[in-house]
Amino acid sequence: MTRSDLPGSPVAPGRCDTPVDDDRIREVSMDLFLDVFFEGEADEELARRAKEDLVAEVGRLAPHITLNVDVLPVTDTREWRNQDVQGQWFNAWYHEPSGAGRQSLLITDRDIGAVEGRGTGGYAVVSMKKMAEKERGGGYSVDIVIHEWIHTLRGIEINGHRVPFVDCATEYDFECERGPNGPDRWTAWYRYCLGARATE
Repeated sequence: MTRSDLPGSPVAPGRCDTPVDDDRIREVSMDLFLDVFFEGEADEELARRAKEDLVAEVGRLAPHITLNVDVLPVTDTREWRNQDVQGQWFNAWYHEPSGAGRQSLLITDRDIGAVEGRGTGGYAVVSMKKMAEKERGGGYSVDIVIHEWIHTLRGIEINGHRVPFVDCATEYDFECERGPNGPDRWTAWYRYCLGARATE
């Protein structure tokens, strides 16, 4: 996945936490809350499908997490300019969550550069165009959504360890798996990020 970051200081690729052994993970139930924002009436169906796919994927990878998702029209998108981890400047948008203790994910058809999405603690944005490209290429758009959503969770403690910077997979010695239709998937890594055992 393309490295990405939202407002704040860019996170250097080497700044990753110490991995936690599977044997130390004790899966404890918890609730998380997410707002998925769409920009136009025609985009609501896509947002609802993204919600359903994300909830199903989280249930499959991390069944100890109950993900509560509200799908909402945008009310206050905000633009920002920042540097990513490669030092490149970018412009993008994000949306404040509807309340405390929630994360937000904006689905947009606006240009956010070559990346599939951008995310940081609390906020994320995903590209409608890249979601469609992923599907046309035989992949799953939920892989984009879950990746950026995990960015919003960075630092939250789940099952005794804090959610890591999701772009650090290889530094934790995780490798991608070849998906059934070709495109790579990072299911073991996402399972680990969400406080589940990396192996089923």
